[in-house]
Amino acid sequence: MLWLYCICTTAVKNARLGSFAVYLLGVVVRVMKASPFFMLFVYRALEKHGDAALVLRMIRQRYGSMLDARATTLWENWQLFYKSATGGVKFQSASHAWAAMPLVFAAEQLLGINIAEAGFTKVIIAPKLFDLDYAEGTVVTPGGEYGVAVIRESGGIRVKATVPAGCEAWIGGELHREGTHHVLLPDAK
Repeated sequence: MLWLYCICTTAVKNARLGSFAVYLLGVVVRVMKASPFFMLFVYRALEKHGDAALVLRMIRQRYGSMLDARATTLWENWQLFYKSATGGVKFQSASHAWAAMPLVFAAEQLLGINIAEAGFTKVIIAPKLFDLDYAEGTVVTPGGEYGVAVIRESGGIRVKATVPAGCEAWIGGELHREGTHHVLLPDAK
């Protein structure tokens, strides 16, 4: 499984967001565009390879059709309606929580909230805005609600973080206890 993971992540990293081919033992193996379900695995692989910015581009491209359709749920596949092999029109399910990878990406990358101790009693807040200028959200955890607002400004990235009671957060190398904290971080753009 590990060797396939390495081959696939390398192929995904070098791909142009569409389908692509991988050469495995001299044989061309066609790799299809990952389904919404599998996008979490693609995200983890790209993150491991230091290419999380590609994930944001993939979210915009792939989940865009759901937004364009004004969907209020996440679809099982990228297209809600498709033609079957016999030419008929088929319908896919339009409510799949397992397709919610963009929420995981937003919490872990854009807001930068990552677990440091069990139960989220201690987290590391290290947001990455990529090409965005602003991100804001709340992540509900067993330890309480962490709120983060991040804005790009001259001189860096301004972070406003709310840490719940009984919890702690590492922000910019400093430990912050419960309450609201304002920290200016260097812009890693």
